[in-house]
Amino acid sequence: MLLLAAPAQAETRRFGLFVGSNGAPPGREALRHAEADALRLRRVFVDVGQMAESDTQVLQSPTGAQIIAGLRDLARRAATDPEALVVFYYSGHADERALLLGGGQLRLDELRAELDAVPGGLALHIIDACRSGTLARSKGASRGRRIAVAVQPQAKGRAVITSSAAFEDSQESDRLGGSFFTLHLASGLRGAADADGDHRVTLAEAYAYVYARTVQSTRATVAGPQHPTYRYDLQGRGETVLAWTRPDAGAAWLKLNSGGDYLVIDAETGQVVAEVVPTGRDQVLAMRPATYRINRRDDDALFEGRVTLAPGETVAADDQLQRRIEYARLVRKGGRSVATTLWLEGGARGPLDAGIQAAPLARVAVSIHLPWFTLRPRIGFARNLADDAQQTPRLTLDLRELSAGVELRRAVDLSGVTLSGGLVGEGLWLTQTERAGRDVQRTSGAMSVGLVAGLETAPFGPVSMMLTGELGVVGYRAATDDRGPTGDELRTVATWRTTLGVGHAF
Repeated sequence: MLLLAAPAQAETRRFGLFVGSNGAPPGREALRHAEADALRLRRVFVDVGQMAESDTQVLQSPTGAQIIAGLRDLARRAATDPEALVVFYYSGHADERALLLGGGQLRLDELRAELDAVPGGLALHIIDACRSGTLARSKGASRGRRIAVAVQPQAKGRAVITSSAAFEDSQESDRLGGSFFTLHLASGLRGAADADGDHRVTLAEAYAYVYARTVQSTRATVAGPQHPTYRYDLQGRGETVLAWTRPDAGAAWLKLNSGGDYLVIDAETGQVVAEVVPTGRDQVLAMRPATYRINRRDDDALFEGRVTLAPGETVAADDQLQRRIEYARLVRKGGRSVATTLWLEGGARGPLDAGIQAAPLARVAVSIHLPWFTLRPRIGFARNLADDAQQTPRLTLDLRELSAGVELRRAVDLSGVTLSGGLVGEGLWLTQTERAGRDVQRTSGAMSVGLVAGLETAPFGPVSMMLTGELGVVGYRAATDDRGPTGDELRTVATWRTTLGVGHAF
C-alpha cells in the first residue's frame, strides 16, 4: 500500500557507480560523449532518483582494474543497507566479449562476477555500448518490446537494461551531445516516461519509454534502428520506482505542452538535459534549479527562450519562448539540413533599349535554403502594357518576355530581417508582335546575368515578405532598324528588375 501511495522519497538507500569511457582500442573510433553521458545520468539519479551525491561515484576513462576497484568499493558501501538499490552504469565501447577501454579491456565474465558480488535489495545494471545486449542475452533475455517490463519488485532482484541488441551498434549524436539511449533514459526519468501522470517513473515506464524513443530516433541513421534490451529477475510486490518527479523544496518543474518537440539545454554547461517529443498530453520534467535554454520545434518554425528555475517553482516552457526562428534561418544556423519557401512576386522590368520600354513583371520562385547558401529557381513573365507599346509611324508593337533562371544567394540574418545578395543567371524568350497584324512576328532568345539583393522579413509566422532588386546585362538578337524580317544584330543592354514577393515556408 505504501508503494502505491506515491511516496515522496525512497524507502531504501541508493548507491551508484557511473562509468564513462571515450577511449577506443586500435581500429575503433574514439567516442565523444560517453564520459558526459555518465555525468548526465548520475545527475538525474541525484536530482530525481533520491540518490545522495555522497553515495555516487563517477569513473572517466578508467582501466579495467579501476572499474573492478570501483565495483568493490560500491559493494562495501552497499553492504551497509541490505535493502539498497544499487545502480551500475557504463557508457563506452564494447563487443560480445568485453568492455573495450582506451587503456585495455574488461572481459564480460569478469564484469559479471564483480556485479554479482555487490550486495543490495535491487541491482540495476544499465549498459550503453555496442552489442551490449550480450549482457542480457547470456542470461536468457531476448530483444525487448515496447510494453515488455511487467516488473514487480521492491524487494530483491536484478534488472539489466542495455542500449542495443547483441548484434547491434549503439549510436551517439553530436547534435544532442550524447548517446540516443542515455539521453532518452535521462529525459524519461525526469518525467517524460511518466505515462500515468502520478509523478513517479517506474522501471517499467522507463524501459518502455527509452525503447520506443531510441528505436524512433535511430530509424533514419546510417547504422539503422537500435533496439534496447532488458532482463529482469525480480521478486516482491508493487512497482520499482526509479524517480519521483513531484518537486520538493530543492527541485523545480518545467511544463511542456503536448504539441511540441522540445530540447532543454543547461545554459551553464551547454549539455542537453532532456529531449521530449509530442505525446498527446502535457508533460512535466523535474529539474535541478538552474538556468536553461529551451528549443521547441514546430512544423513551421523553431522557438527559443531561456528560463531560470528556482527551488519549488513550476514554469511553463512556452511562456519563455520569446524568439521565433523560421526554418530558413534555422538552416543557416546549422540546425536543419534544408528548408524551402515558395514565392509569388510582382514588380517591373526595366527597358531593354530605346524602343523597348519598362514592363510589369510577375514571377514564381522557390527558395531552397541550404546551410551556406540559397538556391532560387524562378520563372517570370513580362509584357508591355498597351500604353507602353512601341510606336512607329506605321506600327504599334507589343513585347512579351518569358524567363527562367536561378539565383545563388548568401544570406545574413539580422534582428527581425534577413539581408541577402548574390548572382543571377537567366534565359529569356522574347516575342514581338504588331497589334494590327501589319508586320511579321519576331522572336529571339536572350541571356541575362547580373547581381541580386534582397531584404526579407517574416511578419506572419511562416509567411514572409521580400523586396528584391537586380542589376544586370541582357544580350539578345534584335531586328535591324528598317525592321527587315531577315536582318538582325546582337544587342547588349544594361537593365534592372525589382519585385515585392510573398512567400510561405515549408
